[in-house]
Order: sequence, then structure tokens, then C-alpha cells
Amino acid sequence: MRRFILGVLTSIVISPAGIASAECVNYEDYLQPLGAQELPQWPRGVGYQAPYLYIVDEDGRLSIIDAADPEHMEEAASLMLPGAAVGIAVEGDLACVTLYPTKALQLVDIAKPEAPALLGSVDLPAFPSGVDVHGSHAYITGADYAQDDHGVYIIDISDPLAPFVANRVEVDTYPENIHIRDHYAYVIDYGDFWVLDLNEPIAPPIVAHVEIPYAPLLYMDSNDAYVFLAAMSPEWPPLGDGFYIVNIMDPTNPFLEGQYTPDGAPCYGVGVWEHLAIVGSWGSGMHFFDISHPAEPMPIQSIGVQNDPGFFVVDG
Repeated sequence: MRRFILGVLTSIVISPAGIASAECVNYEDYLQPLGAQELPQWPRGVGYQAPYLYIVDEDGRLSIIDAADPEHMEEAASLMLPGAAVGIAVEGDLACVTLYPTKALQLVDIAKPEAPALLGSVDLPAFPSGVDVHGSHAYITGADYAQDDHGVYIIDISDPLAPFVANRVEVDTYPENIHIRDHYAYVIDYGDFWVLDLNEPIAPPIVAHVEIPYAPLLYMDSNDAYVFLAAMSPEWPPLGDGFYIVNIMDPTNPFLEGQYTPDGAPCYGVGVWEHLAIVGSWGSGMHFFDISHPAEPMPIQSIGVQNDPGFFVVDG
């Protein structure tokens, strides 16, 4: 089976033969650009549901890319949204798109990817950022720095034509992103990692909190035992930016198990495939880490890409 990383502007192939042994393999022989798809505007978020990529941009356009053949990707359809997009989550026949500065959630029917259609929308009290879906609810991180409206917004999407705000869970600071796995929501902000128990979907309690070395935590991915975080420093030279690994074997008692701070560049995006973690980095492409020993993630190879990677997903 073909193994590949799908990026907003670049795809990279990973050969299974190239990951047999980190000690004796030259990864340059196996990590190569595979295909590219030009987009009209700067992308702000990407979702993936095989074989399609769902990409939203700052101009308010949803592009649906057929990536069944990553060497020859094609646009299957596009749809203009009622505002600039900042995030997207894809689940079944629905795409949930957060909009900025209109402060809204827009639902899109993607039952037929070649013919997407706008469904219902709901205004939010705060500026949204990250979004993820669990069951009949969308969970959105939001902040309004002039008000006290920050937190995780819970949106009932059981009727896609009439979504509504069901509740808000407040955390201590301004959350930036959310990632859901099983029955837990993982939330990140400027230096904190929060865990919410979604067994109570309307009013999920905060069951754990971990402080991370200061930097805006912006990106997440996970496997069964760990959450992988990428942080971008707002200052130059970067202070505290890097790649962090949080142990979630017990989601109610997580802890920071490993970290790696690259030289000279903030981090963008993160993805996981088997014992590899992939982290985007400004000005130097994508870094591949061996995470077989999460306490000591080992950089094994970097690869340049067409543009600085921001949002990407991993398929394999």
C-alpha cells in the first residue's frame, strides 16, 4: 500500500522499506516530493477523508481536492463560504468550518464531494480558532480578548440546518486549538494542555491540566498513548518553540514525557505515522522524528518543501 503525506501544497512519499531501521537507513533515499496542487489563496486549514482533501483559505473558499492519485491531484469542486475561514473538521457527510472575523461556524454538506452545499450556520460570541467533532456536537476553541468569552464552545449539530450553541466550558486562558480522541478533548493555549471528558458531551468537565514550556501551542495530533504538540514562538529568536510529547495513557493524569527544540525556527503543523512524527518548520521544510522512545524524540531527516508548511495531514 502506498504511504504518503498529504500537504496543503506538497505531498511526500514514505516507502515502508525506508523505516525498517533508523540506524542504517539514509532517509534522503526515501523522502521525496511526490505531487503538488496550487491553490488560489493562502490556506488556513485542511481536513482529510479518503480520498479527498478539504482545504479552506483566507478568501473564504473551500477547495475539495481528489488525492486518490497523489502524483496527479485534481480539484473536484470548490465552494465560496460567507467569510474567511480559519479551521475545518470533516466528519461523515459534514464539514464544520470556523469563520473569522465573522465569528461563526458554517456547516457544509459534503455527501457528494463534487457538489458541496452550504447548510446552517451559527454566530459565536468569540473569535473561533480550532474545531473538532464528536458525535452530534462540534467543539470550538474561541477567544475575544476584549471580553470574557474565551473557552470551548459546544455546538449542537444534530440538525445541520439549524446548529446552535449548547454550552461553553471556560479554561483559564485563551485556547487556540482542540483535538478529540475517543471520549476526550485535548485543548491547548499559550502554555497549557487541558483534558475534557466528553462522556458528558454538553458539559464536559476539565479532568486534567499540564503546563508546557511557554510558547503558543498551535497544532496537535495523537496516537493511542500520546498527544504530539507543535509550538510557535511569537518572538524572534524563538523562545520555547518546539515539539512536545504528552503521555495520555491515563487521560486523567497526563504528563510531559518528551520534547525537542529545533534550532532557529518556530514549528508549524504536526502529524504522526507509526513510529514517525512529522513537524513543519519555518524556512527549513518538514522534520521527521523517530518517536519509538517518546522521552527522547530523535530527529532523523528533514526535507524541503515548496513553501513553508502550515497545515498538513498524514495518510498511511
